[in-house]
Amino acid sequence: AEAAPEGGTVTRGSTWETAAVPAAAAAPPGVIRDYARSVMAAVAKTKPRPLGSSGTARVRFTVGADGHVSTATVLSSSGNDRLDAAALDTVKRAQFQAPPIALSRTDTTFVLPFFFR
Repeated sequence: AEAAPEGGTVTRGSTWETAAVPAAAAAPPGVIRDYARSVMAAVAKTKPRPLGSSGTARVRFTVGADGHVSTATVLSSSGNDRLDAAALDTVKRAQFQAPPIALSRTDTTFVLPFFFR
């Protein structure tokens, strides 16, 4: 698998890795880290399939208090509308756990790069 330096999803055939990166940290680090891991696991279940194109799309999204994505946007485009749409769809389809009460909206906002190869 190709390493994702900022965290993210590497798609090459069926090989990929995922890491979510909190936008900021206000709650205890252990709580943030554990929730970020649960976010990664949820995204992993809806990972995009290879689309025969390469590029990197960075998606920023916020998980609301109910566990649903409240906002999602392509922060930086891959240059390919299909790849950008696949990255957004992956985040929107994920079923996240409701965040712990200790986490603020900032703590539940993630930037996730999707690397398509």
